Amino acid sequence: MHGKVKKSFILLPLGALALAGCSGGSTSGGQQPVAGLTIASKVSVVDPKTGQAGKLTAKAVASLPAGSDFDKDIPFIYVNDRSIEAFNTPNDILCKVAQTRHSDMVNKGAYRALIDNKLCGDNGGQGGQAGNAPDYATWTVLATRADSNSPEVLRVWVHESHENGEKIIYGSANISAGASTANPLGLFRLDFAGYPATAGLPSSSQPVFKGSLLTEPANGGQVSLKFVEQDAGNGGGTSAAALLRSADGSTGSGTLSNSILGTMDIAYNTSLFHRVAGNDDRCLNRNDFDSSAWRYGLYDAGTGARMQRNSGFPISFTKNGVSGNGYVGYWGIWQNQGTPLANGDTVYKQSYGPTPDTTPYTVFTAPGKLVKHTRKTLTLAEIKGVALSLFSFTNNTPSSYRVTWDGSNFVKDALMVQGNNGQTWQDITPENIDLASLGSAGLNFYSDALGGDVQVKLACAPNSVQNQGPQTFACSASDTAQVVLYARSVVVPGDTVPSTLACTTNCPDLDKVANSDPFPYREVGFRAQAPSAGLLYSYAFNPNSLTLTQSGNPVVVSNAEVYPNGLQSGPLFDPSISDNIASLACGFDANATCGWQAWGNLAEFYTWETGPQSWQQFSTLKNGSTFLSFQQPLQVLYSHTGNGYTNAKFYLQYNGFGDLQGIPGKCIDSNTGADADCSLQGPNSSVRWVQQFTITSGSTVTDTSGNSYLVKPLELEQRMKATTGCEALQVSNVATPTLSIWADPGQPTEPVVTAAPAVIAGNLQ
Repeated sequence: MHGKVKKSFILLPLGALALAGCSGGSTSGGQQPVAGLTIASKVSVVDPKTGQAGKLTAKAVASLPAGSDFDKDIPFIYVNDRSIEAFNTPNDILCKVAQTRHSDMVNKGAYRALIDNKLCGDNGGQGGQAGNAPDYATWTVLATRADSNSPEVLRVWVHESHENGEKIIYGSANISAGASTANPLGLFRLDFAGYPATAGLPSSSQPVFKGSLLTEPANGGQVSLKFVEQDAGNGGGTSAAALLRSADGSTGSGTLSNSILGTMDIAYNTSLFHRVAGNDDRCLNRNDFDSSAWRYGLYDAGTGARMQRNSGFPISFTKNGVSGNGYVGYWGIWQNQGTPLANGDTVYKQSYGPTPDTTPYTVFTAPGKLVKHTRKTLTLAEIKGVALSLFSFTNNTPSSYRVTWDGSNFVKDALMVQGNNGQTWQDITPENIDLASLGSAGLNFYSDALGGDVQVKLACAPNSVQNQGPQTFACSASDTAQVVLYARSVVVPGDTVPSTLACTTNCPDLDKVANSDPFPYREVGFRAQAPSAGLLYSYAFNPNSLTLTQSGNPVVVSNAEVYPNGLQSGPLFDPSISDNIASLACGFDANATCGWQAWGNLAEFYTWETGPQSWQQFSTLKNGSTFLSFQQPLQVLYSHTGNGYTNAKFYLQYNGFGDLQGIPGKCIDSNTGADADCSLQGPNSSVRWVQQFTITSGSTVTDTSGNSYLVKPLELEQRMKATTGCEALQVSNVATPTLSIWADPGQPTEPVVTAAPAVIAGNLQ
């Protein structure tokens, strides 16, 4: 496994901390089924106020049939406070543990689970299409329970391999009581340890990290929660927590400590939450809070059934005498071990069940991918307040600004800077963009909330031509101005592509590519003559190799040093369509050519992407001569009113159940709940990123074919607001546990599992 947290992918049940009831189970020896105990995917130091959160999550849809998936799916709600930062690592692991569906696999033997790290916040630093692709890790899991009066025992084996070396992690959890109304935490303990490894086996008897988490009964019907972890890889730092709470979670107190937070004492009752860390004394209101949703489900608007996507399936293979496994889907082929697969290799579909699939599939790869772009339009009024990213050169320095349309002006209000947590927006004094002297007859932006590239059509006229210097344009904008967007889809085998593709901007030049020129493009740009095919650069697409060519030669780059971000062409379009040529005519002079207008004026075009990274290439499988096909993420249109928006439009991307992307974000101060400057994020900072708004349960979204779906939040956090009155709610320092409570889970032999994964990203197969 790999991701943001490089060490403890097995701090499993910190979340057991909210062991959420019983489910699943199996029948053994003809006896009654034994139910498993479900572990929550997050832990809160303090319980949420579910009654008030219900206002956000329990909107009914009267037209749905009784018992629909929409009605049955209950959102998970938790409180996010700075005190929860002591549990960041365990919560990351709990999210992954939840994906194993261990309670449904009790007494069914050892099995493998593919865990998608990105569903738990790990993105590997990738963006764009690569950031949407799953990032799977393989876990071996064994869950057993002797009978309904016995504890559930959970064992996990996790292998990590990243730049810091190989590790194997052993985890053992004993869940003696599931969550209940009387005790929302349940009773359990978890011990874990991680060891350096070679070829999948521990290479040392000394753990790199280790820790424990447990809940115990305490006096007066209370429940004690203890957690401790030592990470030798970070200088031996120790995190620890001791909490004492009433069984129903209404009151509690305790102490938490780690290298970032220092020592923090807390106390809470039904109304207030008191937190003290050194001189930082905070009083928060448990009944007044903001909320954010982090996972959503989409449902059929008529039946309420969950909307799934045919995203792919697991594979196995043997190459160079080494066995491996992986996954194939819309984003291509992923593998977690073995020699990298190449064009022509053979793999097999893994099917969980008694009958294996013996059909051989052949790997097909191409050195790039052709992406089709289909035009859509909105108006400026419909994207009022939606964040746009503008790239420009300021004093010969490349800069990216955050821009919004306020109904009268385009306003720059933030600058992208390199911060402690990577690139973030830094607030600046708001400044209107001067439309009287633009370098082009329009504005080009990028927006995740609108699905990618955005062009705004302005009313423009050229400024007087100067003897020296570039041409500029005097433009104006209004709410009725047209906004052009393009929906993306990857060209797959069998798709029809024009025999000739023409280009006017960012046109790859193979001579420059051959000489490792980092700017290997040609431009048509502005020509003082009417548009014609003779002005264009020509390419062709080979449908057999799925490769763009120029004069029969492939347009390919693979040098990671020269082209770390690969190469991407500008719009490639069909020159035989007269409207495509006509669309290049300059708006201010029909007898002049403005090559850049290919993007924004064309109803449809393609771009070619190629490079050294897997996401810059195309890969899939063939069954004989037939290519397999998988569903691409579903793009849906959502209209939002509130949070400063009025019927604003957002194009969101639905990657699969629980994964809805594109909602804009902002930064807030965790201590006060107020908006904050994102550039202030970093270690020990109270500033964090959240989504700007939550889509109300039962809201409707529409795909590009006009089909409607219902949206429901599946995971919600509450953030308490600052208040006063905590003087009577005193905190006190409680002794936190030491590593003496740790019980060695041992190094049990990992079960050999040859069957396909029984669970993929939390979905039973």
